[in-house]
Amino acid sequence: MQKDTNPKFLDLVVGLDAFGDELGHPYCPFVAHEFIEFVRDARKHNRSFGVRIHAAENAPFIRPDLPGYRLFAAHMYILYRCIDFLKRKLKTNIRVGHGIAFDKLLSIKNYKFRKSSVLVAQMKRNAKSVFSEIPFEVNITSNFYLLGGAIRNVKKDKPLSNLYDIEVPVVLSTDNDGILPIDRCDLGHYSHHSLAAEYCRAIVTRFISKEEHLDRMIQTSFNSRFAHSKPIERVNWVKQNTSHYNKDECYFPTDIIVHPALLDMLFKSQASVNDRPSVFLQYYRNIH
Repeated sequence: MQKDTNPKFLDLVVGLDAFGDELGHPYCPFVAHEFIEFVRDARKHNRSFGVRIHAAENAPFIRPDLPGYRLFAAHMYILYRCIDFLKRKLKTNIRVGHGIAFDKLLSIKNYKFRKSSVLVAQMKRNAKSVFSEIPFEVNITSNFYLLGGAIRNVKKDKPLSNLYDIEVPVVLSTDNDGILPIDRCDLGHYSHHSLAAEYCRAIVTRFISKEEHLDRMIQTSFNSRFAHSKPIERVNWVKQNTSHYNKDECYFPTDIIVHPALLDMLFKSQASVNDRPSVFLQYYRNIH
């Protein structure tokens, strides 16, 4: 590891970023034991050391009535489980790059005739507890070129409303200028390069429609940054709440995925008897 051979490594690097061609490869390498231990070790030097995951960036939405819908649901479910796992293990200083496909996922109605509805129902049930404290970085320009209108919430009055409804802190970001240079904003301001141009575009397209939205987005960006300075005190709406996660908890991915409505029924029937809960129900009660 560079941190062992280069004593200045952790003075120069404040976090790790995973990205690549996600389409057909919905996995996150940070869930590997080696990465988890590396981050924990790095946080002994810098408590704000973080990880950023490119997730749901170029996964095209497929309508529930089409055969390929199961591929979209499976792709999103793998990402959801990876993010949930990282939050349980690392607790804080996790960011999601893009993530806009989750907004579309949360808008899906209950299509009971599809087996994939079990995966979607579980994600929708737990979305707030998993995502509400993880900043999602929206890259407007690259999202437009990669996806067009295929997955974006194009209702200009409430873009990404499904993410906002579950209190996901959304921030504005941009791709590296060497990959996708932005020489000016949509209004032709040549002084608005890179991220400044993204903010201008966000205002023009009403992604940011009020001054308070702009202030909150800038403050969220500042509060959730990876840095070497003393950890920033987060305001209430981005405060990291770890009460849902037991620091000594082991994570046991289950091969049995149960529809949340069925779990509710089982929990209700269990409450009507005095018997000790089964191991199966006890497991699900602990993680939901």
